[in-house]
Amino acid sequence: MKLPRDLMIKIDLHTHSQGSGDGGISIRGYEQLIDSGKLNLIAITDHNDISYAQKVAKHPEIGDRVIVGQEVMTDEGEMIGLFLKKKIEDGMSPQASAVAIKKQSGLILIPHPEDKHRSGLSIESIEQILEYVDIIEVKNGRELSKPKQDITHWAKQNNLLTVANSDAHSKSGAGRTFTLITDGIDSPTIGVNDDLLELLNHKKRLVYEQPPLLAFLAPSLNRLKKRFKH
Repeated sequence: MKLPRDLMIKIDLHTHSQGSGDGGISIRGYEQLIDSGKLNLIAITDHNDISYAQKVAKHPEIGDRVIVGQEVMTDEGEMIGLFLKKKIEDGMSPQASAVAIKKQSGLILIPHPEDKHRSGLSIESIEQILEYVDIIEVKNGRELSKPKQDITHWAKQNNLLTVANSDAHSKSGAGRTFTLITDGIDSPTIGVNDDLLELLNHKKRLVYEQPPLLAFLAPSLNRLKKRFKH
């Protein structure tokens, strides 16, 4: 994907499509987010699945703005793999999960660290796999409390790229919390992990806006809808 010069690029690396058991963003929903300019680059990071993300990534109109990812449940908490070609099995150790992602030349993003209510990895667990970690999420759109500033400080101490992501499970929750690249970009090509890391190294601002109540309830509502469909 070519991004125009001097565009302020809005990136969200943590969203859940209809491919997640608790996700609800459709292909049309992703089209609307991109076509409206609410987001320019989106990772689809479903739980235990990459098939829907792969489907969206093949879409002729928006596929080049989509990164195939997966939110992987390790036996200590969740991590996200980006630029995946094959699904990562759940339930492995953080070390084994990280190695499996890297074998696919993927990137590792740590979502909602230290969030015990949503299976966030602890700092101690992250430190055990620090050599593999590329990005850490320091602002999450579904956090009920103010993001911890000590996570940002810790990330900088360990030379990790920091991002803000929506963790949206519905379209209404997306386009509010994201990473905004604020300086001029000389048309980088996105689609290879090194290009994303280069982009995130540019001057940026982490944007957070609390989503509507329905966005917080979306995972539970989506699970109920899918249960009644079956």
